[in-house]
Amino acid sequence: MNSIVMEEQIKILEYSINDNKNKYTNQRKYMFRLVKWYKYPLVILSALSTVILGLQIGDEWIQWQKNIALIVMAAITLLTTLFTFWNIEEYWLQNKVIEQQLDVLRQKFAYEKAKGLTTESIDALFGELQSIIGQQHSYWQSALDDKVEVNSD
Repeated sequence: MNSIVMEEQIKILEYSINDNKNKYTNQRKYMFRLVKWYKYPLVILSALSTVILGLQIGDEWIQWQKNIALIVMAAITLLTTLFTFWNIEEYWLQNKVIEQQLDVLRQKFAYEKAKGLTTESIDALFGELQSIIGQQHSYWQSALDDKVEVNSD
């Protein structure tokens, strides 16, 4: 094969690996921030509702405590429902797994490049890259298929 074509394939492969690694790293960080923005308030609100309901500050405050606890529990229910509906934690974990797989692929690419890449090794590495990225597409396809199935029932 022409060495210029092979060099171009190596550049494209290296760029694709690095670009996808950066993309999934950014997505993972974003999703983790979302997970924290849901989970931390849930913990705080749960503790707050327990304290509100457990306080014994006098009979005149009982109605206020119940009303405040009701509002806090409604917020907990809302956050839990949204968190479950959007499935943010699973999406975050999936991005983390893909990011780690891309990191391993990047190390493998660097090793193969140092040894001297062949057309076959370039094709194999590109195939691995496509397989890793395909996991994300499979996840979304499965999610969409589940949604269609639920809507058709």
